[in-house]
Amino acid sequence: MRRERTTGEYELAISHNVDDIESDDNLVEIWMGQSKISQVHKQEQWFGERCFIRELVNTAEIEAFSLAKTRVEPGVITQLHTLDVHEWYVIQSGFGRMEVDGEAWFDVEPGDVIPIAALVPQRIHNTGDADLIFTCVCLPRFTPEGYTSLE
Repeated sequence: MRRERTTGEYELAISHNVDDIESDDNLVEIWMGQSKISQVHKQEQWFGERCFIRELVNTAEIEAFSLAKTRVEPGVITQLHTLDVHEWYVIQSGFGRMEVDGEAWFDVEPGDVIPIAALVPQRIHNTGDADLIFTCVCLPRFTPEGYTSLE
C-alpha cells in the first residue's frame, strides 16, 4: 500500500552539479569545481535514536538539504522525536510501521515516500525479519541541534 502525505511547503527538488567524488577507505569527498563541498564517512554510525545512520550529504556549504541512509534492525522502534526541518523517508528495503504526528500507525514498504513536516513527532518500527533501510532527505539541512527526543 502506498501512502502519500504532504508538508504543503516544499517540493522535493534537488539539483547540484557534482564534478568529482574522491574516496579512501574511510571517507568520501565530494567536489564541485575547485571546492570540496562535502566529506562524509563511508561507514554508518550508531545513534541513540536506536538506528544506524550514514550521512551522504550534510555540509554547511550546502544549506538547502541533507541526505542520509538509515538502517533499523528487526524488531526495533526508533525514538519518538521531532526535527526542526522537513524530512522525507524513502523506503529502500524491509518492512515496517510508522507513526507520524500521533496518528494511527501505518505500514511502510520499499518504494514508499513518507513526507514529515518540521516539528511533527515521528518514529518507525521495523516489523520485518531483515533490516529496514531508507534514505532520509531533509530540507533545509539537518543539524543535531534540531533533533528533539520526546522520550
